[in-house]
Amino acid sequence: MAFIVKIIANSYGWRRAYLATALPGLALGFITYTTVREPPKELAKKEPSKRQRDKIKEQLLPAPLLNPLYITLVLAAAARCGGGRVYSYNINNYIQHYYPGYPTEHFLSWIPACMGIFSSAVGGIWADKMVVSSQGYLGRIGVLLIGVTIPIPAAILALCIPPPWCFISIQVGAFFHDLIGGIISTIIVEQAPVGRQTSAITLFVFAINMFGGNVTLLVPALRHVFNWQIAMIILWPGSFAISAVLFKWSLRLAAKRIAKTTTSFNGSCISL
Repeated sequence: MAFIVKIIANSYGWRRAYLATALPGLALGFITYTTVREPPKELAKKEPSKRQRDKIKEQLLPAPLLNPLYITLVLAAAARCGGGRVYSYNINNYIQHYYPGYPTEHFLSWIPACMGIFSSAVGGIWADKMVVSSQGYLGRIGVLLIGVTIPIPAAILALCIPPPWCFISIQVGAFFHDLIGGIISTIIVEQAPVGRQTSAITLFVFAINMFGGNVTLLVPALRHVFNWQIAMIILWPGSFAISAVLFKWSLRLAAKRIAKTTTSFNGSCISL
């Protein structure tokens, strides 16, 4: 998108480039406001079947909005967001610094879009059909852990080899990075208290943008102390490593809540 905006800016000026990027958002916002309707909320009155009881046993125990699992997931997502922002805001200038004049637009103009669309679909199918059916909520977090761990060596390799070979590594990292974008929002909603899902998502989006979104501001400081390559390694794959550790810890927290649910479960009192 940035390369398209650059073409508009060079042809018509930056003011019209900003307007061009804002118009699709205004149009989609109007369409969403006029067409999307929230379904009515209803309470379950029927006694659940045995299959439903077995599924309820694997659900998370209710907890307050700001519970340890939620906070850990938000911090993990913020670290992942920080690494992604460092990549997207700096990779073009990084390559131009070490390889002046290289046509990065031949690769960076299509890799994010193509990998994002394809990997998001794969991630949703993987989490819903292949993992959740057998492993439940923990399966979703397991997919997140895989999706944030594999890009770590891919990012390091991309920063250590010249183009065009570095773009192959970037494609691998971009695939797994975008694989888990929608899954994070899903697990945030699933663990939130009933009726507080919107608040959970609102705080989640605020946190990842405020904390994760500002990680890229550390690049100039670390670049001054070390060099651009070391700064990128610390803040790009380094942020992913922190995210992986936090997602691993969230697995333990979620397992404890599920274990408590199974222990305290009884067939005579079920909350849906």
